Amino acid sequence: MYCYSRAGGLGLNATALAKEGGTTVIVIDGVEDRLQQAKKFEANYTINLNDYETLEDRTKAIYDLTDGVDAEFTLDNIKPALDRSLAREVTRG
Repeated sequence: MYCYSRAGGLGLNATALAKEGGTTVIVIDGVEDRLQQAKKFEANYTINLNDYETLEDRTKAIYDLTDGVDAEFTLDNIKPALDRSLAREVTRG
């Protein structure tokens, strides 16, 4: 099972809870310090938004990590429209 989240306070707490439940967690954010925090919260993978310019590039980065498997759920506490699109793109259902 995969979960996609951001690395703010809410996202980091969700990461810890998801990990406790045995979920593979992918955290995506544009702030490197937050991504480092996510690793401390045991995120399996982190993706820096700044490394991928387009929705398609970001989607591919996630699918490369999951072998094309959609996330079971996402924590969509994301303001920018592009990132909301990404959450919808990589989530089942």
